[in-house]
Amino acid sequence: MRSFSDPLYSVFEMPDCNYLGDFGTLGRGPKEFGVPDARTASATEKGFKVFDTRKGLLFIDITDFSVNNSFEIKQIRLPGELYILNDPVQINDSIIYGMPYVGKSDKLFVKYNIQSSEVDYFGKYPSFCPKESKDNYWAMLWRHSVIKLDGTKFTSFFARMKMFLIYNNSEVLEKEVLINIPKNIFDPKGNVMTFYKEVKATNEYIYALCLNEPENKTSLEIWDWQGNPVAKLNMDNQIFSFDVTNDNTKLYCIDQMIIDKIFIYELNSILK
Repeated sequence: MRSFSDPLYSVFEMPDCNYLGDFGTLGRGPKEFGVPDARTASATEKGFKVFDTRKGLLFIDITDFSVNNSFEIKQIRLPGELYILNDPVQINDSIIYGMPYVGKSDKLFVKYNIQSSEVDYFGKYPSFCPKESKDNYWAMLWRHSVIKLDGTKFTSFFARMKMFLIYNNSEVLEKEVLINIPKNIFDPKGNVMTFYKEVKATNEYIYALCLNEPENKTSLEIWDWQGNPVAKLNMDNQIFSFDVTNDNTKLYCIDQMIIDKIFIYELNSILK
C-alpha cells in the first residue's frame, strides 16, 4: 500500500530509460500533489503537465532534475463548478475540454477558457442513448480523451462501450465510430464490461489500449485522425499504461504486474 511519503514519479533519461531518481509526494503543500491523474500527463519542453483534481492544471519543470533532483510546479486553478474536472485535455494555451460532473449539464463536454474564466458546454449524447436512462449517462459514458499534438482535433474513446468520437477545435463532431455497444449498457443491474483503458496520440495516429473481455487480454488499436483503422497489436503483457514517441517509432509500456520494468516496442515495421 502506498504511503503519503512515497514518491509519485520516477525520472528516466531517454531513449535508453536510464533511471535518474524519484520525486513528488501527496499533500497540500506548494510542491506536493493532491489527486493527480497520471492518464492525463503529457510531455512539455521542460518536463510534463498533469491534471490534479484538487489543484487544477500543473506544469512540472524537471530541467534541473539530473543535476540536483530538483523540480518546480506552476499551477493553474479551476473555477468552482469545475473543481472536480474529469477526463480533461488542454487543446491550446486558453482552452480546456473535459467531462461535466454528474448533473452539471445535458451536454457531453465542458469547455473552460483559462484567459476569460468562461465556462461553456457542447456536444450531443449519442443517438442510441435512451432518454429514460439519463441519470446513468455520467457513469456509462465515461471516456478517455486526448488531443492531436497540433491542437486541431481531439478524440474521446469510451470505457463502457467500444466507440469513439473525433471533434475539431471548433467543437464540431467530425467522426463517430461505433464498434460494440452492449445491449445492457444502461441497465443498472447489467454486467458492465470494460473496453478502452487509455488513449495517446501523435499528429498522425491515435493509440487506444483496449481490454478485450472476457479473455482479459489487452490490445493496442491504432487509428488515423479520420477514424480509419491502421493496425491492431495483441499485447503479450497486461499493459497498465503506455506512451508513444511523437515520431511513431517507439512504444513504452508499463505492465500491471511486472512493475520494475519498462517494455519497449519498435513500431517502424508496423507503421510503414
